[in-house]
Amino acid sequence: MWIAGVGARMVFYFAATHGAGPAIARFSVAHHITGPGAWTAALVMMALAGVLTRLAVVYLRGRRLTPGTPVLAAPAQAGAGA
Repeated sequence: MWIAGVGARMVFYFAATHGAGPAIARFSVAHHITGPGAWTAALVMMALAGVLTRLAVVYLRGRRLTPGTPVLAAPAQAGAGA
């Protein structure tokens, strides 16, 4: 999901600088989005929402682990004990 979010921001920037500017301007006027700072704030808030969502998911997954449960199993050593 992180890759998709970063990719979406990159595609938006590319589109805005390679011909989609007028369409973005029409969308902005139709939805009362005024000033260039509004788009900047929206993209920064989208990135922040992604980080906070990831943090929440990692926290909740960590809470599901029971104490004493190994996170990763130790790798088997070839020839050990033989």
